[in-house]
Amino acid sequence: LSSSSAASDVYKRQILSLSGSVSCKTCHNINFGTGDAIPFSIGVGGKGEGNNRLQELGDITPRNAPHLFNKGHNSYRSLFWDGRVSYNKRLKTYKTPEPNLNGDNPLYSFITDKIDNVMAMQALFPMLSEIEMKGELFPELSNLEVWREIAKRVIANPKYKHYLFDGFNIADIANALAYFQKIEFQVNDTPLDSYISGKTEVLSEREKMGALVFFEKGRCARCHFGPLLTNQAFQSVSAPQIGPGQTKDKNDEGRFLVTKNVNDKYKFLTQPLRNIALTAPFFHNGSFNSLSKVVEHYNNPSKSIHNYDVLNLQRNFGVNYNEYIFVDRNQYNNFYRVQSLHNMLKTPLRLNQLEKRNLICFLKKSLTQERFHRAISLKECE
Repeated sequence: LSSSSAASDVYKRQILSLSGSVSCKTCHNINFGTGDAIPFSIGVGGKGEGNNRLQELGDITPRNAPHLFNKGHNSYRSLFWDGRVSYNKRLKTYKTPEPNLNGDNPLYSFITDKIDNVMAMQALFPMLSEIEMKGELFPELSNLEVWREIAKRVIANPKYKHYLFDGFNIADIANALAYFQKIEFQVNDTPLDSYISGKTEVLSEREKMGALVFFEKGRCARCHFGPLLTNQAFQSVSAPQIGPGQTKDKNDEGRFLVTKNVNDKYKFLTQPLRNIALTAPFFHNGSFNSLSKVVEHYNNPSKSIHNYDVLNLQRNFGVNYNEYIFVDRNQYNNFYRVQSLHNMLKTPLRLNQLEKRNLICFLKKSLTQERFHRAISLKECE
């Protein structure tokens, strides 16, 4: 697709879903911070949008829909919470759940030779998930057959005939989606960006004090640094495990499930922070629905995971799901979640109430585009 407007239309339409009931926008909606505002997404069979989406006859995904702000940046080399799609810049090869896309001589080179970046590669995989987009009507189709069927549907749609070209295939759809997301969800004009450019008056004294907590005592900048406020690494922060998980016992060992390296257990991709206030609930499974709860967790993760109470989340989101939200209370699992904590988090931050308030103010106001300030509560900045 050679037009961003056409790519935008594909993003919103259900043509990429073999079930015909889900689009990219279902789980990644700009009106809900490029997510869906619920802890774990509801795929094929669900009804409604955002925090009004109901499970009904559908299944729920094991993880929270990650926000898309700045995910199209050229520096990205891994995507998904567990990094199961990645690009090796030195070798110029991809690693994905589809073996025929991987390595320096992939069988599906007619796809990889066209793919522009890791975000485009990532776009291919929700289409294959029975829960997310595919549904259960076509269990006999291989991954390649699913992609070919989707491409056929796009080619057959007269709305897109002016944007197609010879040799058009699923890679061109993925590239169009990636380009649209890169442009549409690029964020580089927050108050913090203005401050860095020399407009020091744009931040209040409380925001500046919050920035000091962020970069110093709060240790946030140890992982959230650089142009995107992320090291793009995989870290364990001892987040509580809720929801269906990835295994029969409803556990989720994160990056370990991809690498099989025991040192990667319970590690998830560090998220960029611009517009983070718009993207609740937080962490890989949406286990905290406010930045204040996130800050409390980071203040002492070892204590937080053992004291975690899902009741608040159940009050807010219980109506969305058919069953009570599951919490992993397995002492063995939680022991290893704590043991896997990043070294800098093993010692409590010991932030006082004023420091917490200032930090939350910085996260909410300084890192959010001003056009969205009316959409969030800024009481901590008063």
